[in-house]
Order: sequence, then C-alpha cells, then structure tokens
Amino acid sequence: MALGYYFVECLFLTIFAFTQKYLLKTRSQSIANLIDVFGDQPMSVTLLVEGREVRRPFAELQVGDQVVVQTGALVPVDGRVVDGFALVDQHKLTGEAQPVERLPGSQVLANTVLLAGRLTIVVEQAGSATVAAQIGQILQKTADHKTALQSKGEALADQSALPVLGLSAFTLLILGPASAGAILFSSFGYLMRLLSPFSVLNFLQIAAREGILVKDGRALETLPRVDTVIFDKTGTLTLETLTVVRCHRVWPALSEDELLALAATVEQNQEHPIARALCNAARQRQLALPATDAVHYTVGLGIQACLGDQLVQVGSERYLETIGVALPDSLHATAQACHSAGCTLVYVVVDHALCGAVELCPTLRPEAAHVVAQLQQNKLDIQILSGDHEEPTRRLAHLLGITTFHAAVLPQDKAAVIAELRRQGRTVCFVGDGLNDALALREADVAVSLHGASSVARDLAQVMLMHQQLDQLPRLFTLAHQLEQNQHNNLLISLLPGMLCLPGVYLLNFGVLAAGLLSNLSLLAGLANVTLPLTAYRRQIAAERPRSQPTASR
Repeated sequence: MALGYYFVECLFLTIFAFTQKYLLKTRSQSIANLIDVFGDQPMSVTLLVEGREVRRPFAELQVGDQVVVQTGALVPVDGRVVDGFALVDQHKLTGEAQPVERLPGSQVLANTVLLAGRLTIVVEQAGSATVAAQIGQILQKTADHKTALQSKGEALADQSALPVLGLSAFTLLILGPASAGAILFSSFGYLMRLLSPFSVLNFLQIAAREGILVKDGRALETLPRVDTVIFDKTGTLTLETLTVVRCHRVWPALSEDELLALAATVEQNQEHPIARALCNAARQRQLALPATDAVHYTVGLGIQACLGDQLVQVGSERYLETIGVALPDSLHATAQACHSAGCTLVYVVVDHALCGAVELCPTLRPEAAHVVAQLQQNKLDIQILSGDHEEPTRRLAHLLGITTFHAAVLPQDKAAVIAELRRQGRTVCFVGDGLNDALALREADVAVSLHGASSVARDLAQVMLMHQQLDQLPRLFTLAHQLEQNQHNNLLISLLPGMLCLPGVYLLNFGVLAAGLLSNLSLLAGLANVTLPLTAYRRQIAAERPRSQPTASR
C-alpha cells in the first residue's frame, strides 16, 4: 500500500483470502466426508415404549432402550436383536461382501443398512460409543497428524522470516522500495501449512473409501521406506477355516462319504473350526446328516453322540487314548505325515472300534499368491514368521515363492526377529492378526492387521484392512508412495516463489506486481496439486460404475 499499488495489493489480498478460505473449507468438508465414509447418525429414531412405537431425538437414546428399524433404514446403534428377522449390509464396517442374516440374539452395528425385514434392537452402545463413531474418532486424530515434510516446510518458513525481513531492508537501501516489497513475497515453505494437511486428508479419504483404515498417520510416511514385509502364517496367509482334503478308511466296507457323514453328523451342532470344516464338506457332497442325541463334548479332545443304536466318537489322537482305543499301525505313518505337513487328523470311532480318520488342512487365502507377487515386483523382501512347525511353513513359503521364513517361533521371539532385522537397517512392515502377534506388531515400523482380528491386534495395528483381504495391502503401499510424491510436490511449490523471486529482484528487476503474481500462481498450483489425486480417484470410480441401461424406444 505504501508504494501506491492499492488496486494490485487489494487484488492479491482478495485472491489469497479466497484461496485460503477455499482450502480451509475444503479441509473441513474432507474431514466430514472422511468420517462419513464409515458412519453417520440420524436426527431421530423409532423407540418401542410400552408396546407403542414413538419417535424420539437420537440424542435422547439410552442404553437399554428398544429401537425399531425398518427396511432401508440405517441402524442407529450398536445393540442386540430382541425381535424380528432381517438382511443387513454391514460391508462398510466389517468388509463382508454379502448381506448377513440377523435374528433374535444377533449383534448389529450402528451405520449398517437394513436391506430387508424389520428388527427390534436393544441399545448397547449409542452415539460416540458405537464402532462407527470410534472409527470416526480414529480418522479425526489421523487427519490431524502433521507429516515430517509439513513440519520441515513450517520450520523453513519460520527460520526464513527474519532473514527475508533483513534482506528486504538491505534491498530497500540499494534498490528502492519496489524491490524491497518484492522480497517480502519470497517466503520459503509457508504454503506447506495449508497444502500438506489437505493432501493427507485427500489420501486418507481415498484409503477409507477403499476400506483401508489408517489409525496412525505416521504409517503413511513410513511405508515408502519399507523394504521388508513379514507375514504371520496362520490366520493371515491362511484362513481360519480348515478344508477336508481326504478320508483315511480303516474299515474297507465303509466308503469315504459314509466316514465323513459320521464325523459331520456328530459335530453338526458345534461351532469350532474343525466342526465347521466337516459340516461344510458334507454339505458340498450333499450328504444327509441325521439327528443325534446324548451328545457329550470333551473340551479340546473330542465329542461323542448316539446315532440310532450306535455310539459314535470323533476326536484327536489324545481323545483315542482317553477312551481306550488304540491307533492301528496303518495310521501311524499317516498321522506323522499329516503332522509334518501341518494338517490335522480327526479320528472316527463307532462302538469303540476305530473305523477311519478325516484329514483337514489349513486353507490358503485365495489372494495370497497374487499379493506376494505384487509386493515382490515392487522390490520388497517378503518373509513368513510362524509359530507352526517347519515343514508346513516351508511348504507354504515354497508355494508362494518366498525364500525366507521363520518357523516354530514363540510369540516373544517374533518380536526379536523383527528387532534384529531393524538393527540390520531394515524397515519392517508386519502383517498379523492374532494375540500371539501383539509383540511383533508393536516392534515393527508399520503394523498392519485385518478387520476381524483379535482385539489386541486391532488395538496395536496402525493400519486395518477393513475388507479382511490381503489384496488391499499393495494398494496401501501405492497410496503411501503417491502421498509422498504429492507432499514433495507441495514442498517444491512452496519453495518456488522464493527461489524465483530472489534472483528475479536482483537480475530482472522484479517489482511488487511480478513477485505478487508469482506468489499467487504458486498458491493456485499448490491447490491444483493437492486436489488432483482425489479428483482423479472420483473420475476413476465414476468410470468404473456400470452405465445405466438405455431407455427403450417407444
């Protein structure tokens, strides 16, 4: 103003003010959209009070209230179904691709969608205590994380303030007020205060929309430096479910299907993994499973039931010892081979005589081989860390093309393996899901877990793959690298005005108009840089949506 550039100064200040307002407004909207990816709350709900349905404000909900939810509505609370039957879409929270059935006694989560049916739900958690709200709080904290590049830019801006003022005063003496005013536009790193948080928010929003929950912003900064990815074996590279691979008969007159049907019939009302695997195999073979009675389950060993006038017992080798049934020589070698391969033998006994055994093996995640291949293409060293025996771990590693594995490792030793790799200068990402992975997750530079893992693993993980599939892992690395590049661009853009303005003042006689124009162009370039990734992602999603069918001609 003092130099008489009234219109120019007002124009520059107006442009800067509007740009800053736009950035801050967009940042606020991005945070809201980011949190809304996983949840929202209705204004009012329908309560069941003394047999009548009444509308109440959502804020008045209390634990113990009974909420009625109709078809198409959003479930407003975490709770338990007390009446009704419905299909519920809960993929945003749990990653399940298919709708799930909910009936009395079932658990439901807030912000899931009731696709068909009607439910009466007793409130267990409402408001900020629901799973969706807790995810929102995690995202809010992550969005407020300040990256190292942002801190570097802000520190550079703070450190350059006094030198720029001093240089401006010196320029005033030798070149006059116009050149001195131009020097004031050469702030270094100031734009990082605005641009860097905006970039982080946009990439967090992309990650959240793809089912990747980043709980700790430091993970996104560390991932581009990761050179070693270590997978836990059981529950991570393999599924919790077992698969029936073959039946070993002792009675020649008994067919494999009959042997499997006996085992599945006794186990049909149990919920442990072996029981589910036997029943699934029986259903796939369309085997009839008659009703049983006098069922008695011995925890950790086996189960027995009466099937007509027969006593059928199903269990482990230790169970055979407890009921006094000897293992025949013909099955000894089979048992040792199964044990070495990491498989399980379930023995079937009819009227105190061993008639055969069913072999079950862990199921490899269908996406595991492709994910490992993708990570290896990115020059990452892939390793397996497992508490299982050496032979099954070796076989799995060979199947996936992994050369380095650690087998028969105790939980406390898993962390020691990672610590040793870090001492060697490695940056380690560990992917695990079990209680025995807790120490390893804590020790790793980046800790990743799958949604549905143990509560300890979920708490310690910096990143959670909400779809419960490993194929989100390469995408996570891609997003981290893209964010790093975007932040480097931000830093370059924030340094550009000063880098061009200083030599321009002394060599090209820049004045306030040229310096201000350069500064505002830099601001607009930064704005374009931070909005480009989310804009491109939205266009990609729109392009991938199936086109609506053309209207039929009359």
